[in-house]
Amino acid sequence: MFNFQNIKPSHLCPQSPHPASFYVTSALCPSSTGVLEFMWCINSLPIIAIHAIAYLASPSLILNIWYAGTACEGSKHLAPLFSLGLTQRIGSANCMISADRLNESVDELAVFGGRKPAGSVMLKDLDAKAVRSCWNDYSSFVKVNPSAKQSAVVFQVYDVAKSQELESLGGESAYPHRQFGIVALVVAKYEDAHLDAAAGEFVDETLQVPTPKEGKNVYSNISRGGETLEELFGSAERVERLREIKKTWDSSNQFKGFASLL
Repeated sequence: MFNFQNIKPSHLCPQSPHPASFYVTSALCPSSTGVLEFMWCINSLPIIAIHAIAYLASPSLILNIWYAGTACEGSKHLAPLFSLGLTQRIGSANCMISADRLNESVDELAVFGGRKPAGSVMLKDLDAKAVRSCWNDYSSFVKVNPSAKQSAVVFQVYDVAKSQELESLGGESAYPHRQFGIVALVVAKYEDAHLDAAAGEFVDETLQVPTPKEGKNVYSNISRGGETLEELFGSAERVERLREIKKTWDSSNQFKGFASLL
């Protein structure tokens, strides 16, 4: 995973989902060619990446890497990324972290209070020009609105081999969009209500950049509102399956958020 964010190195919480996992967080100063090379490396490597968010005084590109193996194996496997000239190695870990700490790095975004308009789009590949444009949007927004400096643009990159294998066995789950291995998230974080319009514009315009021309697919837990049920939950067949489950277990429609199935 990589994200654009202002970070405080002291806030980074290393995590590891596997006792022999290799984890590293690095900062990359994105030159015009550096991001292109970085995108090529990301698209060329079968990496498994899971999110972790940290908070520098100026916009930075943060890369969080997970490798299900030893540190030595991970270093060799990810050598193309390390060769790009990372400006700072923020932290690393190759030990087990207890389950109750796995999400500590995102606690600040989940805490009650403040204003956090957010949205997402799911992708199959990363387009270098689109990511550069997202960087420009993010950098401009936080520079003009310094009180929103903890906003973030995040690209979570996952291995989809196992999920597609499960899908081929008959689609036993209604979980949608299994073919998309990348989740692009934009979160504006601030306190001042006067920034609502600017923040909403930033989120919408930045998300529009990587959205494929053939259509939008959204991670349902992070939606803007206004998406169709198919964009959130997949095909019409999946939507109907969810609707039937909803009638049984939530007939009063208490849990709906932006998307009402009933």
